Amino acid sequence: MTVCVYALDQRRIKVTGAGYEPMGKFLDGDTFVEPRSDEHLALALRVGMLCNNAKVERTDGSETLLGGSRARNYAGRPRWPS
Repeated sequence: MTVCVYALDQRRIKVTGAGYEPMGKFLDGDTFVEPRSDEHLALALRVGMLCNNAKVERTDGSETLLGGSRARNYAGRPRWPS
């Protein structure tokens, strides 16, 4: 699963690219958004990184996704802060 859109404040930031390749752009409409200079997008990216322990293992030209979200309880349901 990959992120296609971030819904931030009053904006929808589209994420371009495909699969797990670290290539792509962040677009607000047709305008490029630099994540390091956009406070809300930078925070959303940081939260996503900290709440995920997935790794992509590349072997013999194939990719395998290992792990997943840290925000799960023992029943496998999402756990939301109270």
